[in-house]
Amino acid sequence: MNALDKSRRYIPFLLRAPLGLIFLVFGIEKFIAPEATLVIIQASVFAPLFPSSDAMIYLIAIVESLVGLLLLLSIQTRKTALLAAVLLLNIILIAQIPQDIVLLFVALVLSLLGDENPWEKSAKSSR
Repeated sequence: MNALDKSRRYIPFLLRAPLGLIFLVFGIEKFIAPEATLVIIQASVFAPLFPSSDAMIYLIAIVESLVGLLLLLSIQTRKTALLAAVLLLNIILIAQIPQDIVLLFVALVLSLLGDENPWEKSAKSSR
């Protein structure tokens, strides 16, 4: 087994940990400064569809923080990553942050992989 094969087992963690950290940080940020998120929502073309209240911002903050914690702790990774993908799709559409498409794809890959190493099975079967 070469060094590349050894390092491949860390791929799910290397996808999961940063995504979880990003969600946790942005969730906590919404608790600290909810008005920043409110401004983004009110500037959106979808603003009429959302109640513009602190309660809505705190609900988003709770969900984002929970997603971040679940990803960091590797709890229900596939389901949590799928929820993260849905949240990221909303962020891309509502906040119009197109660079979040990279995070969307990371979340989608995690929702397929979970914490499994896709190369581990093929390495075992090739012996």
